[in-house]
Formats: sequence, C-alpha cells, structure tokens
Amino acid sequence: MDVLVLIPLYNDWGSAAALLPALDASLARGGLSGEVAFIDDGSAMPRPAGFGTGPFQAISACTVVSLRMNLGHQRALAVGLAWAEARRSAPFVAVMDGDGEDAPDDLVRLLESSRSRTEPTMVFAGRAKRSEGRTFRVGYKLYRLIFRVLVGMNVNFGNFSVLPRRDLVRLVASADLWNHYAAAVVRSRIPYEVVPSIRGTRLDGQSKMNLLSLVMHGLSAVAVFSDRVGVRMLTLTALLAAAGVGVLGLVIWIRLFTDLAIEGWATNAAGLLVIALLLLTGLFFGFSLMILKGRENGGFLPLRDYGYYIAGEEVVTG
Repeated sequence: MDVLVLIPLYNDWGSAAALLPALDASLARGGLSGEVAFIDDGSAMPRPAGFGTGPFQAISACTVVSLRMNLGHQRALAVGLAWAEARRSAPFVAVMDGDGEDAPDDLVRLLESSRSRTEPTMVFAGRAKRSEGRTFRVGYKLYRLIFRVLVGMNVNFGNFSVLPRRDLVRLVASADLWNHYAAAVVRSRIPYEVVPSIRGTRLDGQSKMNLLSLVMHGLSAVAVFSDRVGVRMLTLTALLAAAGVGVLGLVIWIRLFTDLAIEGWATNAAGLLVIALLLLTGLFFGFSLMILKGRENGGFLPLRDYGYYIAGEEVVTG
C-alpha cells in the first residue's frame, strides 16, 4: 500500500460515494494503491447501504471510522490522524475533503512531489484559484489579513496535503492539532512544500462552510499561536502606554511652564490619559496571562486521547 487517504465526513455520503470511483481511477493512473478511511464525524444521516463496496482497482480497502459525537472538521481530522498513526503503517498519509473540491488528480501530484525528494517532505495544496462565492472569498482574504497582522506570518493552504509517516509521528504528539491542522504543522516546525492547485466544485449537495464557520476556523488557527499573538499585542500595548506617558508629560509641562493651556483643559486631558493608561495596564497584564496560558501543553493530546472519541471502525471494502 502506497498511501492512506483520510477524509473527514459529516452527513455528506453522496459526495463521498461519488468521489471514490474518481479517486480510484486517479490512483490507478498513477500506478498507486491505497486505503481510504472516512472519519465519520458523528453523522446524523445513516451510511447508505452499499457505501464504499466497490469494485475498485487501486483502492485496496475502504474503512469507516465512526466517532462518538460531532467534533467539527478539524478535531475529527485530529482524531483520524492519531488513529492512522496508531492503527495503520502506510508510508504516506493524505488528507482531503470528501466533497470533490479537492481533486483526486491533485492528490496524486502531491504524493509524487513528496516522493520525488531525497527525504520525503510534507506537501500542501496551495489554492491558486478558489471556486466559492464572492462573499466567501472576501471573507477568506480578510481572515488571511487578520491572521497575518495578529500572528506575523501567512498561511496560504488548508487541509489538502500529503505527509510522510515520519512527519505524522511528530504531528500527533502536538496538542495544537486539536485546534487547527495546518497551523499545528507550522507551529511544529515540520518542513513542508506548497504546490499550487485549483479548487474544484462539489460533487453533490451544498457546502456547509459559511461565514460563521470561516470565523470559527480562523479563530482556531489564531488560537494555536496564542502566545505569539500575546507577545505582539503586549508590545503594542507597551508602545501605546509609553506614548500615553509622553503625552501626559507634555500636558503637565504645558500646564505648569507655558501660557498655552486653556482653563480646565489640562485637568480633563490628564484625567483621560490616566484612565487610558490604567486600561492599557490592564491589557498589559491580560496579554501577559495569555502568553503564559499559551505555553501550557495540557488538554487534548492526539496520540494519547484519540481512542476516547472512536465508537468503532468498519472495513466495508477489502
């Protein structure tokens, strides 16, 4: 087996069923074989009869890993990656969506790109062009801008990727994986490459990603770098406080040593500046606590805790 393909899924059985033949054909054209594992994120809709039974040429097995509850896409993926590290031994693991927007042919390109290096490297699909509506694209660009301002770096890729087993072993030991897959990779300093790709269109139904989902996704990514955000905000707060002290000193100097002050003006200005400085001091301590909180390594650890969320697994093909 060349690759294990992980696909988180919630109710989207129609798209997943349509994806399997296309994925099988792409793997076959590339001379590859692999297992497909669907991470069923607590779907409310039952799995259709005959789902994933084939016949297939390149897909040696199709497995459905059922979670006990709906965790959300990123956390279902974290559980799936930990499951793959513990229960499977494929040399490469691929992560893709099951709706068809991640093209099977691109998966083969990512895998070939990773395997072509002296040391197999993690490879992400970077979106050269997106297929969503204008509102979503504007929101996505705004999210990337805010992320860059708060974190100081640019992440121009999502979940669609291929990672060698060596990197999988490292990644599932990161608690950050519980919040955001791509951000956890960056945070873990795992080397990676980005290959341009064009996002496809859904095979069935409507996308569940909306503005609220995008905001939650963005906040999850920022949360991975909470200590970094805290340091940047701490620096900004200190600069603003220093500027406030300087302006307060200027107001006192004007009041005591010049005739420029208007009656009552200096007192009001000084009072407002003191209030602002007190607020900035509170923010200073708040961001300091954020940094310390971000240094904690408690909470969910994929390698250790993934099994609590798995209700069962079933091999439906193979």
